[in-house]
Amino acid sequence: MSIVALKKQNIKIKKISKRLSIFQEENKISELRVDDIDSIINFGNVQFSSQALNLLANNGVSVSFLSMDGKLKGQFIPLSNKNSDLAFKQYGVLLDNDKLTFLHKQFLIGKIMSCINFANEITKNHHVPSPAKKYKRYINAIERESNYEALLGYEGRISRIHFEFYDKCFTKELKFVKRTKRPPENEVNALLSFIYVLLFQLINSMLIASGFDTYIGFLHKPKYGRPSLALDVMELFRANFADRLVLRLCNKSIINKSHFEKNNFMLTDEGLKKVMQQYKALVYDDRPNKNLIDQIQQCINLLIKYIRYEEDINFYQVAKCI
Repeated sequence: MSIVALKKQNIKIKKISKRLSIFQEENKISELRVDDIDSIINFGNVQFSSQALNLLANNGVSVSFLSMDGKLKGQFIPLSNKNSDLAFKQYGVLLDNDKLTFLHKQFLIGKIMSCINFANEITKNHHVPSPAKKYKRYINAIERESNYEALLGYEGRISRIHFEFYDKCFTKELKFVKRTKRPPENEVNALLSFIYVLLFQLINSMLIASGFDTYIGFLHKPKYGRPSLALDVMELFRANFADRLVLRLCNKSIINKSHFEKNNFMLTDEGLKKVMQQYKALVYDDRPNKNLIDQIQQCINLLIKYIRYEEDINFYQVAKCI
């Protein structure tokens, strides 16, 4: 069973026999067996025939509608749907210390792998010492650790190493210095916060569309009003997607000081347009498994495999693709 993400624009979904056929400009481009689908996530302009929706309803397949920016706009949820058990099993993980510890470790190692991928890519073109050895020492320590409470301090230490390295990577007008937020103290931190918001919104929407309760996390402890699971998944994509995008915007001078309002760090209309163009190009890259949506979906599918079916997983698989 799988979750299908539809990213192509101006497509029509029709029922043919017991299958869904996907058309673009009257040309059939793909076909889906409903029996193989848990849910469908649509981005942008996708049209379903009433017969197609009826087929999905009869088979318990939910449909979620997201904007091109990744904001969840609404859902079509059958009275009986295939994801109804997922949140219940998600709660069960919190009561099982072994499973909770396992997932906590997987998210930590996935975060480190994302940081290592970022560092390796940057050091190819910049004469900056790589922190990869420091990260690998943490991986070894995390893999040996079996106590959940002992794992809680690692995320902050990993982030400190990453941002110390990140500061050395900027070569043009805009500089990072250190991570600051609420409020950000310079243009780079303002860009980071903005891209993090976009990334969070996309991940949170895709998790909800997949049947998860995003307020129940495993790396970030549940906290009132905080979608902790979305923050967990974000850790796999911060360094090698969000931070890399901001670095590219600055080092290629796509964004400079003129793209921010005077006396604050708000993007101008022109600056916002440039940032969104670059962001959407990465989110909707046409190459299979190279766009952000496919990578997030891989991560969600791994989580489902572990939580619902107790299959062995590791987030190395996702981190290597980012």
